[in-house]
Amino acid sequence: MRVLFRVDASVVIGIGHVMRCLTLAKALQARGAQVVFVCRELDGHQIDRIQRDFTVLRLPAAYQGETSALTPESSVSEEADFTALLALVGTLHFDWCVLDHYGLGLGWQQQVMQICRRLLVIDDLPSRHKDCDLLLDQNLLSEPSGAYPGRSTRRLFGPSYSLLRDEFLSYRALPRPQQEGLPRLLVFFGGGASALELLRVLPVLLPLSVRLDIVISSATPERATLECILEGQQHASLHVDTEQMAKLLHAADLYVGAGGTVTWERACLGLPGVVAALSFNQQAISNACAEWGMQDYLGLSSTVQPIDWQLKVSQLLAQPERLERMRQRALALVDGRGVGRVVEAMECQV
Repeated sequence: MRVLFRVDASVVIGIGHVMRCLTLAKALQARGAQVVFVCRELDGHQIDRIQRDFTVLRLPAAYQGETSALTPESSVSEEADFTALLALVGTLHFDWCVLDHYGLGLGWQQQVMQICRRLLVIDDLPSRHKDCDLLLDQNLLSEPSGAYPGRSTRRLFGPSYSLLRDEFLSYRALPRPQQEGLPRLLVFFGGGASALELLRVLPVLLPLSVRLDIVISSATPERATLECILEGQQHASLHVDTEQMAKLLHAADLYVGAGGTVTWERACLGLPGVVAALSFNQQAISNACAEWGMQDYLGLSSTVQPIDWQLKVSQLLAQPERLERMRQRALALVDGRGVGRVVEAMECQV
């Protein structure tokens, strides 16, 4: 089976789309698939990370007449993108294309069928029209029957299809480590420009009697500033492009940060959270998981004051029984076997 992945990362888009595609790609590769990625060379791209394991075909950072994307949902010129893709793949044809990109919509999906037998679209904005063979939305959907107008032969909806790496399943099977001394917080606001929110929140977390594990990507523009802030802080550690996310989440007592794909990693390991949405696409998932009972949702980050984070974190750490209830609710949501279910669905349609 030959599979083409079309996905991007940048300081605006973040790295979550690439990370979940890498998880699926490695699972497909383990089953004998030949995998190729096609990505734009945007500021903050993750191409170096991807090509450790896969061939990457590079699209230009900008198309003629295109303005810089201001949000993760900003549209891309579908005609220009597909024309550039065709120039790269030449005469190659694929059994599957996997599209994980807010900026490429219905027109691109229909064009790519010229070179692919099947199309899997990964998305979490249910109002968007689709034309695909498999549609994956790993979020909790309030009204799944009305989601995603258009054609989709099969729909894979819900956290049971979460694309998690094998190590999350391995750590899930381990007992929680016995904490000695200070409670441990995992702080993560996504990759790229979202570190601006981290800079707002970090000063109110540092005075707390906690240990902080702070995760960023190497694309974070404010990395040097963060390193200066944390210099000499004995109870705070900065992790850049960590390969140990499962270990860090498993060791933590509480997550503090953004909603997004990390939500399902936390759920698999039973980690409660204090969360804000950094973008429009994170609002629904953050609110739904708060209603489920696995986290407290503060709202859109632009409306949340730094002191709100401090007060909520302090409140939860003082309520161990509530934290345990949140932990059990999280564990009940994700079993860590979603990527296998997605691979099987793809193999059934080849």
